[in-house]
Amino acid sequence: MTRPKGAVLSAFLALLLAILLTACDQGTKTIKIRFKYCPGMSLTYQQVTRGIEQVVDRETGKVVVKEYLVTTQDLTSTTRRVLEDSTAENLTVRKWQQRYVDLTKNPADTVTRQPVVEEPLLDYSKPNGRVLDIAYASDTVEGDLSYLKEYTRQGWPVFPDGEVGQGHSWTQSTTVVLPEGPVEASTTYTIKSFVRERGYDCAVIEYDGVSIIPLPQRTGTRHKLLSGVDRITSKGHIYFAYKEGFLVSWKERWLLESDRSICRLVADTLRGYDAGDTIPMHVGLEYDVDYYLVSVTMP
Repeated sequence: MTRPKGAVLSAFLALLLAILLTACDQGTKTIKIRFKYCPGMSLTYQQVTRGIEQVVDRETGKVVVKEYLVTTQDLTSTTRRVLEDSTAENLTVRKWQQRYVDLTKNPADTVTRQPVVEEPLLDYSKPNGRVLDIAYASDTVEGDLSYLKEYTRQGWPVFPDGEVGQGHSWTQSTTVVLPEGPVEASTTYTIKSFVRERGYDCAVIEYDGVSIIPLPQRTGTRHKLLSGVDRITSKGHIYFAYKEGFLVSWKERWLLESDRSICRLVADTLRGYDAGDTIPMHVGLEYDVDYYLVSVTMP
């Protein structure tokens, strides 16, 4: 049956009006972005990281390592308590498994590493997202969390004080002291839109930034890191459930460039290095990261 022209025109005008009203709502809507921590609330996420890691000897130009990696992580974060000043103590348990393809071999060799359960971490965080401290949950665990703390200080968003709407931007800047002098690392965040994502009303926050992290000397089982600086470029979108107050998903493109100097503690006959050799290396990582909410448990 042919619909009368008047009915078609009415339907078109109704659709046009709905689009205009939606656009108007997007433009005038304002929200306050805050984490809403609640003692006993648990959030479970899965993170899948895919990408290429390459290590090049800067003296010879030889590709020492080239791997395609897929890392899957399961993370559960539980708010243990909220202090009087609104600081939340959160316990995060992380389990991950990695599969990588060694691209330096012909044919390429695929290896799957056994699942690893990390030691639980505590973070102390404000509702605006500022992380005050990170520590191991157990006093018996020893480890250096300085890299994670510095990356969080530079690369984790701290939300504006007031209400924000579509198009609002803010920039977080950090001064980093390097041997050659202080430099500035910064990330700019923009509220791009309001959408429905995984069953939640979300603010879509677009970001683009650079983190600069000096590497302290540390000794491993096979080599000692003498010096280095990581420069990380990250671009992506955060989907934040502003009514419930938690992250729903996070999609990121992550690029790392790093010049490092290492000293071999044991010989690497496969790559032609002797124990005691000092090697200038360039490390390059290029990852795509998908981080998304799996489940929510309320107290």
